[in-house]
Amino acid sequence: MMIDNAIIVTENIVQYRSLGYSLDESCDKGTTEVITPMLSSTLTTIAVFIPLVFLSGIAGAIFNDQAFAVTVGLLVSYITGIILLPVLYKLVYSIPQAKKKWINFTFTNPIREHTLDKYYDKGIDLIFSHKKTSLLGVLLCIPVCFFLFYRVPKSRMPEIDQNELIALVEWNENIHPEENRHRVNQLFQHLDYLKAQHTAYVGIQQFLLNRDRELSSSEAELYFKIESPSGIPELQDVITQWIT
Repeated sequence: MMIDNAIIVTENIVQYRSLGYSLDESCDKGTTEVITPMLSSTLTTIAVFIPLVFLSGIAGAIFNDQAFAVTVGLLVSYITGIILLPVLYKLVYSIPQAKKKWINFTFTNPIREHTLDKYYDKGIDLIFSHKKTSLLGVLLCIPVCFFLFYRVPKSRMPEIDQNELIALVEWNENIHPEENRHRVNQLFQHLDYLKAQHTAYVGIQQFLLNRDRELSSSEAELYFKIESPSGIPELQDVITQWIT
C-alpha cells in the first residue's frame, strides 16, 4: 500500500510518454490526472483506521500503533507520490544517455544503462560460484536467529495504564429511576475531590444492540476515568464505602 501511489503515478507518466508527449508534459499531465482518484482511494482506507487512533483501554493499546502507522504512512505516500515522484522522474530521465564529463567526473544514467542490473547479475554469479560458502553462511545464520528470538523481549499483551473503572450498582430496592439518578448524583458529588471524569447509565436504556445487558430501574452502571492509574484503588475503596 505504501508504494501503490508511486506505481500509479509512474505508470501514468510512462503512458503519456508513450503517446508522444514531452517529458515535462508527461510528468505534468500524468500526475495531475491521478491526484483526485488517489486521494479518494487513500481517504477510503484511512477512514477505517482514523477512529482507532482515539480508542482507549485495551483496544486502544492494541490498535493505536497500527492505526497511526497506516494513517500517517498512506498520507506520506500520497504526498510523496504527487509532489516528489514527478520531480525525481524528470531529473532521472533528463540525464542524457551519452556520458558527459564535467570537472573530470563521469556521470551516467544508472537506469538507462542498466548499471543496477549489472551489479545484481554479478551478485547472483558470486553466490552461485561459491555455493558451499553461501550455504554455510545461511546455516550459520539459523542459530543466530534462534539466539536473537530468545533474547528479544516479548510480551503477550502491551503494557496498559489502567486509569478507568466501571461499577455496576444494584440498590437492592424497588426504587424509581429518579431516585436512582439522585443517588448516583450524590455519589458523583462525593467523589468531586478525586477529580475523576464520570458518567452513568441509570435504569433501562433500551439499546437495540445491547439487550443482553439491559439494566433494571434499580440498577446503574457508573464509568470513571482518573488521571493517574495509582488513584484507581482509592477510587474503588471510596465508591465501595459510600455505597455500603
